[in-house]
Amino acid sequence: ERKITDKIKEVRYIIACSQEEAFKLIQDDTEGAFIDKIEIRLKDLEIPEDVVIVDLPGVGVSNPRHRKVTIDFITQNAHAVVLVLFAKKLLESDEEKILKSYISANMNIHNKLFWVVNQWDLLSETEKGDVEQDFENLLKDFAIKNPKNYKTSARDGLLSFLHIHGKIDSERQ
Repeated sequence: ERKITDKIKEVRYIIACSQEEAFKLIQDDTEGAFIDKIEIRLKDLEIPEDVVIVDLPGVGVSNPRHRKVTIDFITQNAHAVVLVLFAKKLLESDEEKILKSYISANMNIHNKLFWVVNQWDLLSETEKGDVEQDFENLLKDFAIKNPKNYKTSARDGLLSFLHIHGKIDSERQ
């Protein structure tokens, strides 16, 4: 039987593994409640070495410790914050409350925020208009002027990446 105490400040396991093995380890959520972060370093990544991408648990998670990890990292370490929102449901009510209080208490965060609305390709033209209006209202609620916002599709990004790297031809897209 394992006991977690306040005396344990940090436990680090360093595992050298393939990308496939890393995905399997991450998907095993048996100890997810106890994990603050997982660092993955990939070789041959086409970004500068001094750029670090951190995937945080988010602000709408049920685990309060995970929510604190996210807020602490954003306020203390992040140079840029990318908020990924789903086109069909921009924010849950608890996420909106937490973000509102955080943004209002940290007015300098506005310059760091990048808003990404994902799954844009799944919306009809009418839904796109509705979501754009909802998004504008959301930004007004947060008192954000001149936001850096993007509409995207992870599927389209993946297809572009595969095409650029010769994994598929343009006819298959």
